[in-house]
Amino acid sequence: MCGIRQGCPLAPLLFILAVEPLYERLERTRWGVRIANKSAAMAVKVCGYPDDTAVYVRSPEDVAEVMQALARFGEASVLKINAAKAMAVPLFDGATIDPELLHDVLLLQAGERCRYLGVLIGEGSTVKDSWDACLVALNSRLARARRKTNTVRSRAATAAVIVIPKVTFLARHS
Repeated sequence: MCGIRQGCPLAPLLFILAVEPLYERLERTRWGVRIANKSAAMAVKVCGYPDDTAVYVRSPEDVAEVMQALARFGEASVLKINAAKAMAVPLFDGATIDPELLHDVLLLQAGERCRYLGVLIGEGSTVKDSWDACLVALNSRLARARRKTNTVRSRAATAAVIVIPKVTFLARHS
């Protein structure tokens, strides 16, 4: 038997320690998208969330380098991309990504949309679309919870565990 148990409080900390070298490697690249306002500008290259990573590149040529860096990291750490849960989202105009470079990672095509951390992204996606999807998901979860919980205390716990985190996260990121 190897690994750690599901739900172990050390799991997120161990994941952060394991993935930090990859993030440091990606931060030392020329990739990234420039974000600016009137007073400051910065390049965003990689964003890490619990058990989720987004890498930003400026051109299709950078995709090959990202995939090589991820492959090298996978060889060293035994952490691998879950191609079934990964997606490449082109953020540049007029260029195409060779699907061979993506090693089974899905490529979001023009006109398609997907959810990333609860936010709908892709052509024509709006903040309203993300909130509509959030409300549909919440209604479904709450309908299941209603069948199981009858007390005020259990319903308050459901709101604290399901509703508040989902709404707060979407409000911050949409």
